[in-house]
Amino acid sequence: MISDKLYGYTQGLPPYYLIGQKREVADISPNLAISVGSEGEVVVWISNAATSRNKKGRVMHEVGRGQAVCMPSINEGIPDNCQGLSDEPKIERPF
Repeated sequence: MISDKLYGYTQGLPPYYLIGQKREVADISPNLAISVGSEGEVVVWISNAATSRNKKGRVMHEVGRGQAVCMPSINEGIPDNCQGLSDEPKIERPF
């Protein structure tokens, strides 16, 4: 479900210009971009274009960020890189 705030961002995205075709694109199909950092940080952006390739006027607005937490895997138990979870029980496969 898309929040009202995120929906508002989609309505305010400006047109972009296709350089190769020499035309403006005003019928925007919003794109979400998600970045996951090496320390588990997660950032979500909304953009008026999927890439900046052959486009002018692409914008990206940050709409959320968070911190991932290390969780046991249902298939492999606790990953080696999860600090402080070594005493937690492994999750067994349900089948």
